Amino acid sequence: MWLQNIPPLRQRLEDLPVLVTEFLREFNDTARRPAEMATDAMDALLQHDWPGNVRELRNVIERATIMCEDGMIRRDDLSLRSTSRLHVDSTKLEHLERSTIERVLRENNGNKQAGGAKAGDLADAALHPSSADVVSPIASYHCCQPPPSER
Repeated sequence: MWLQNIPPLRQRLEDLPVLVTEFLREFNDTARRPAEMATDAMDALLQHDWPGNVRELRNVIERATIMCEDGMIRRDDLSLRSTSRLHVDSTKLEHLERSTIERVLRENNGNKQAGGAKAGDLADAALHPSSADVVSPIASYHCCQPPPSER
């Protein structure tokens, strides 16, 4: 048996443009409209870590050819997930949670029920917790009322 050791894609980024071109050619053959890669999208692809290797790249390009609006794949059309595992301070999480709750309440004119539903939708999309898990901190942050200027 002959084994070939091929380094991961993140170690051979010079192959990425060639692979992207091949995947675009493949998907353009089956798509309703051909797609091209914008410079900002290619830059984003080159900066990604590619933990899923070439298979992940193929899936990202396939999704982008479907999602792009005018046949031009832009950075926003790419479904690249962050691979960084930065340490997150709990106080930063609390600040983020509070500011999100305050923003949602402002957007809903202080209506806790509507704001809670919106916050629940945001949380469901991100982590799938129950809406109650997101709405309960409203009281603890004392942000039940919109600012006086928005009442």
